[in-house]
Amino acid sequence: MSTNSQIVVKGSSQSWERFAEADPYLYILTSMKRSDPGAFWQSGEDIVNAELFPFFEAHGVRRLVGLEVGSGVGRVVLPLARHFQTVVGVDIARGMVERATAFACERAIPNVSFAAISGPENFLRAARNYTGKCDFIYSLLVFQHIPDFSAIACPLHVFRHLRHGQGFAYM
Repeated sequence: MSTNSQIVVKGSSQSWERFAEADPYLYILTSMKRSDPGAFWQSGEDIVNAELFPFFEAHGVRRLVGLEVGSGVGRVVLPLARHFQTVVGVDIARGMVERATAFACERAIPNVSFAAISGPENFLRAARNYTGKCDFIYSLLVFQHIPDFSAIACPLHVFRHLRHGQGFAYM
């Protein structure tokens, strides 16, 4: 299963690399009719303000380390940075990660970092410094891109990174 999972994830990374190059706003936020960077970034703010912040408050989420799986260009990571000491975004498309890093630099947001991952095993290596330390893990509209349901078991190793007894996942 591990080898097959890697192939599935790597295969889709080629598409996401093309999407990152062509128009990441439209490919990430498919509800937009045309590319609109302002609406794209506002949608990330809206998710954090309307859904995630109330979730943090209602559940007493400790806000030291946040992690987003499938972070794209940072639409949610960047506004999350106001609520966490550190936020990490991981994505399978290096182009998305490069853009996210550039956007964070342009906005002078120092408490975020991004990592490109090639598959589940690489994710575990890339995020090893956060194993058992994440207070919150977020992922939305990611797992449906994995065509083989059995391959989802490997990405779910992300839960190893939750702070024992105190971490929350919002997926």
